[in-house]
Amino acid sequence: GLRVPNHPLTLSLLQAFGGGVAAPSANRFGRVSPTSAQAVLDELGGELVPGDLILDGGPCAVGVESTIIDCTGPAPRLLRPGGISRDLVSAVTGLPVLDSDGSIRASGTLASHYSPRAKVVVTTAAELPHLTSQSSRAAVLAPASVPTPDGSVRLASPVDADAYARELYAALRAADDEGLELIAAVPPSSGSIADAVIDRLLRRSLKEKLSDGIRVVYVSPLRALSNDMHRNLDTPLREITELVEQSDLRTVHGEKPTPIRVGLRTGDTSSSQRQTLNRKPP
Repeated sequence: GLRVPNHPLTLSLLQAFGGGVAAPSANRFGRVSPTSAQAVLDELGGELVPGDLILDGGPCAVGVESTIIDCTGPAPRLLRPGGISRDLVSAVTGLPVLDSDGSIRASGTLASHYSPRAKVVVTTAAELPHLTSQSSRAAVLAPASVPTPDGSVRLASPVDADAYARELYAALRAADDEGLELIAAVPPSSGSIADAVIDRLLRRSLKEKLSDGIRVVYVSPLRALSNDMHRNLDTPLREITELVEQSDLRTVHGEKPTPIRVGLRTGDTSSSQRQTLNRKPP
């Protein structure tokens, strides 16, 4: 595809050059995108040689990468959300915008993209204090209306979704610079660019694979335990899995959803079997 920048410095460069430029982004593969000249220098300064230049046009006005749309079908298909919202694309084309079906690879759509070294967990304002209490080196990235839990480092306090997008990558880089291990992120709830911000946060969060452990305990109220487990647990989980397989959620950013595993322990479960379940949850 072709891009036309909307910045006077870049447009001046292209006019002086007299042609197009083929170049990658100014960051290492998988790392957090730079949104300032200083971030580029921090990322790639060691690779520069005498005569190389970094053009400083100020901080990025949008903050997250561009929207990528597939226009080869009967309706536009959103491959990567960005600064141009789904609603704007639909308004311009007069067509509904479809979700990506995973058949076309687009730049910046791997789960490993935009990744700081710190672990990112997407959470809610209500769960924020509990989450940050689990680490002595926790940081918070949340809208300005969300208070900072005691003992946590505040990375940014964006006032709206647009500000969140502009401050996102600088905040992720700051977390790495300060040696933090956990970033608790409360995403913006609304705004034309909110989808792009949530996409970047979830992409990093999805990279963290679930370790073995017990996430949910289902306690049966019935004596006929096996029948209850089948009707109230196994069957709903199977139906959820089938719905996911039939929808665009069957792959999330190129990654298959983590399967739900179920283990059963009753009053008749032996001590050795219980110990095995504790050591290696299903």
